[in-house]
Amino acid sequence: MSAIFKANNAIVGKFKHPFSFELPIKSKTAVYGPYRSHLIDIISGRIMDPQKRITYPSFEKSLWPMQAVDVIRFGEGNSSSSKAPFIGARYESFRDEFDYTLEEVMQAARPKSFTDSQFKQIVDSFNLNQLMDRWSVGLSNGQSRRAQIAMALMKKPKLLIIDEPFLGLDKENTTLLSDVLETIQIPLIIGLRIGEDAPHWVNHYLFADKDGVVFDDEALKMIDSHKCEISQFRQAKLKVQHRMDIRDKNPVARPSIEFRGLQVKFADSDTYIFKNLEFKIADGERVRIQGPNGSGKSTLFALITADHPKSWSEKVVLFGEPRVVGKHSYFGINEDIGVSSPEIHAIFPKRLNIFQAISTGFASSLFPIKKTSLSSHQIDQMKSICDDLGLDLNDPTPFRDLSMPDQKMILFARAIVKSPRILILDEAFSTVPIAQMQLAFAVLEKYQGTVLIVAHLDDEAPPYNRSINLHELNEPNTK
Repeated sequence: MSAIFKANNAIVGKFKHPFSFELPIKSKTAVYGPYRSHLIDIISGRIMDPQKRITYPSFEKSLWPMQAVDVIRFGEGNSSSSKAPFIGARYESFRDEFDYTLEEVMQAARPKSFTDSQFKQIVDSFNLNQLMDRWSVGLSNGQSRRAQIAMALMKKPKLLIIDEPFLGLDKENTTLLSDVLETIQIPLIIGLRIGEDAPHWVNHYLFADKDGVVFDDEALKMIDSHKCEISQFRQAKLKVQHRMDIRDKNPVARPSIEFRGLQVKFADSDTYIFKNLEFKIADGERVRIQGPNGSGKSTLFALITADHPKSWSEKVVLFGEPRVVGKHSYFGINEDIGVSSPEIHAIFPKRLNIFQAISTGFASSLFPIKKTSLSSHQIDQMKSICDDLGLDLNDPTPFRDLSMPDQKMILFARAIVKSPRILILDEAFSTVPIAQMQLAFAVLEKYQGTVLIVAHLDDEAPPYNRSINLHELNEPNTK
């Protein structure tokens, strides 16, 4: 059988030991391990092989690998919503001339050779029909995910690589996307996290860590070896949960967050996100926010942080104070709030070193604070949080050159460094290995404020008191 990719005793990039494997032309491969992203860069040709021991037998000789391989990375904040001009842009109540519908975006990405019937078929298969007239920036995570993959397939790549295809998707959207990926006729590689089960249609496995790359049976052994670590991690979480349950028997004086019948709908349609948003979250409570894609999780956070136009309403109440224009300011509100989210990750300044990156947490902005402008107490807080999280505060490495888990930990440190009264953790620990999550969860156990959590995997959700399902608070939204 012809191969799409061959590695023959190759030593490339960060890998110090040679590795060999072959991906058949009809392969659907799952890649696991802490060096997963690095291996994807090698397979896609983004990291060159000076020894010429990596080949692409089914590619035309005139093609460079980067011309033939399409890579989509959802673990790095690459959804269309996270590419908005600013965080609140997807919630704006007006349309500018540079705002486009999904139909316009997909038609612009459509190659000339892609026929009308092919376009209709791919729109139908990804269940995008009812979204075509929607503002593309306003699509939910799951909706934009499907659109991006559909547009990648329109380019007819020789090999498609999708890192974390199911990140942040509810069960329905996960099933829909998995069913579509099963049917595509080109070789496919998906990057998955340890603890995340591969779809039934995967027929090959890779595992990449500092010791190198192993294939199929050896890869499955490595994946299984991490299950014991995951089990121990879950047991430790249960003990923390038990301590929280005991502590929660004490009554709380007042809510920190309250919504009093707020109505919110999409700016470009009559579809409601929230028809009557009404609930309370107690001061110091830890709540996991759940619901299918499009149910309003990102909108809820934007209402709290004053990024949504509807957040300026007396029906939004923080710490007993209804929000009033003129009395409250955006920066004043966010002095009490820390956030780690895919949207912030996507637009975070990549040139900043660790010290500069964490210092932005004191400014409630993405601009670093000079060391001379920080108090000794603030610097001590930065040192303490870095020590707790295993980060080197004096490391000069730019944010862009750090590993994805380290970037996530820095954004978590930035969110919690000022001890905010409210902490929002939106997919804060996706891609983070268990050892680093344990450090972060230990920090959270000492934290006294209110925590709102969104997590795709249960393992990535810190212990919490209760969950709120937004889907149960509203009529179902169009997906």
